[in-house]
Amino acid sequence: MAGGSASSLSTTKKICIAGGGNAAHALAALLPHKGYETSMFCPFRDQAEQIREGIAEQDGYMIANFASHNTPLGIVKGKPTVVSKDAKDVISDADVIIMPLPSFAYPSTIEGIKPYLKEGQIIVTPGQGGFDWFAKDILGEELLNKITICGIMPMPFNWIETFGKLVNVQELKKKYSKCNAIEETTWMYWFS
Repeated sequence: MAGGSASSLSTTKKICIAGGGNAAHALAALLPHKGYETSMFCPFRDQAEQIREGIAEQDGYMIANFASHNTPLGIVKGKPTVVSKDAKDVISDADVIIMPLPSFAYPSTIEGIKPYLKEGQIIVTPGQGGFDWFAKDILGEELLNKITICGIMPMPFNWIETFGKLVNVQELKKKYSKCNAIEETTWMYWFS
């Protein structure tokens, strides 16, 4: 996406981040900051509750601190609209689902979102880890034919300083490998 404004993206409006780790924290600050309506699906342990409590202490903001050589740089704040442990609260409303998860979390997360997936949604998976194999096995051909799965690599290098509140982004990659299934609607363009 050139220009960095959400208004220039004609079809993608609502994004759900599945997960509550380092990259999810960074995206939960960056995407709303760039104007995207962003929710979070955090099914593991009490991550959703911790994130809700953390951002509540910051007027609803997730904060990312981007190292000085990145664009953007410095403090970036974004307000996720909903943070939930329940897929039914956020998945069916999303146009794009970004899943920055470790490979071991794919099967349970795919099982959790399966009942709420709808035709036309896009699932983006950063990194490697066999997501496509898990998705084919769990979702089945019929549902896979109704959604788009796109993988990109690599993940930004970041770490959570204060869970649910602040993430430090040391290196935001400037170039991403991507699939060709989706044109300029995938999230790697949102960092431009």
